Amino acid sequence: MADQLNVFPYVLAYIVLGIIFILIAKWVYDLMTYYKLDNELTKKDNPAVGTALTGYFIALMIIIAKIVPHIDKDMSLDKFLKDLPNVVIYVLLGIVLLNVSRMIVDKLILYKFKVNKELIDDKNVGTGAVLAGSYVASGLVIAAALAGDGETTKSAIAFSSISNPIVTGVLLSLIFFSLGQATFVLYSLIYSWLSPYKVHEEIEKDNVAAGVAFGGGLVALGIILYRGLGGKSNGWTSDLLYYGFLVAFALILFPLIRLLVNKIMLPKADLTDEIVRDRNVNAAYLEIVALNMVAAIILFVY
Repeated sequence: MADQLNVFPYVLAYIVLGIIFILIAKWVYDLMTYYKLDNELTKKDNPAVGTALTGYFIALMIIIAKIVPHIDKDMSLDKFLKDLPNVVIYVLLGIVLLNVSRMIVDKLILYKFKVNKELIDDKNVGTGAVLAGSYVASGLVIAAALAGDGETTKSAIAFSSISNPIVTGVLLSLIFFSLGQATFVLYSLIYSWLSPYKVHEEIEKDNVAAGVAFGGGLVALGIILYRGLGGKSNGWTSDLLYYGFLVAFALILFPLIRLLVNKIMLPKADLTDEIVRDRNVNAAYLEIVALNMVAAIILFVY
């Protein structure tokens, strides 16, 4: 009990810092969008923006949870002050990258229509769900690049000449982020190609179920990418081969899981009809629960 009381001031300090990060993240979000967040959330009661923002802050929570070091009985003021710059730099980088991920969704994932129009003019919750899923997936990828002590989880073999661990961490974060975003774009193309309905068309028509199914799939893929990008390195060649294997495995597995959901969890209904004709969000929930359960098993078991 005494040890817990001794380190409690550091816990409070990180809580306060977390609140500051939330305010900064909200400010950056406002800065990088043409609409005013407070106006959409309160005056216009826009559920699409609220849905997207929820995913944004969940992603921020994932990044903070990964970067903030574990506080134990050995925590001291010197260690806290030593860790603090790493935490601040990496979380701020994560906030910037999350906002970049929104641009990628707009230009490369939901490229067949204007995301901002759907969010603001149509209050399209399906579009908001895709953005939310993209944020969470991107947050997992960003978090995978970093460890709680401010050092990278993957080996810095390629940057062995760089003595500054922060510079190394930033470079690796940018590489992993780019690799993850490219994978999300690839997944969206394959998802649209394999889907029995026109994904973009359904989302643009304010089909929330279609947006939830798509966004939830991005989260499941993000969980698998977290497994592929995190952990100790065995060298760049081995790491990239392992990453490619997990991506290929997910791209093959996810359609099979969708089929199983249809045959086992909804045996008396057709999943496509439920999502397209009935716009049944419950069917989409069942699909993404199954996908994310399998992704979580891969994360914790494999």
